[in-house]
Amino acid sequence: MKKVLTLILSMFLLSGCLLDTPDNVEDYHITERISVNIDAGDAGSGENAFQFYVQRGDEPLDDLDVAVEVIYRGESLTQEAEYVSPGLYQVPLTGLEDGLYEVRMSVEVDGQLITPAKYIGIGQLTAEEEALLEGNAAQSSGGHHH
Repeated sequence: MKKVLTLILSMFLLSGCLLDTPDNVEDYHITERISVNIDAGDAGSGENAFQFYVQRGDEPLDDLDVAVEVIYRGESLTQEAEYVSPGLYQVPLTGLEDGLYEVRMSVEVDGQLITPAKYIGIGQLTAEEEALLEGNAAQSSGGHHH
């Protein structure tokens, strides 16, 4: 019984070493939020493109490997986005049909994998596609960002 009591007392005393104290708070590294905006826009030379703006706080992030998956009616195409300017990456839109596309981006920043997705309508949409797009916009405005 004495050994069990000694063991419990030792565990209790040692557990105090694990508590956060003001002395070790500096050991924790808190990074600024990484944000990504996904849109369809003008790529410059008369072409359109899916565009991705990546930033940490207010600072655009450069030199990233950005993978993009475009899903249309169950078909998936994955390719690397090209760097355009500070924080801006894009994938050209060539040969796309009218309809609703799901665009997923994947990028690793400081060991953190970020994978935002967004529905984007191109050209004429069906009533069902319009409803999905509006539902997606309502969810996006909820304030949850990666």
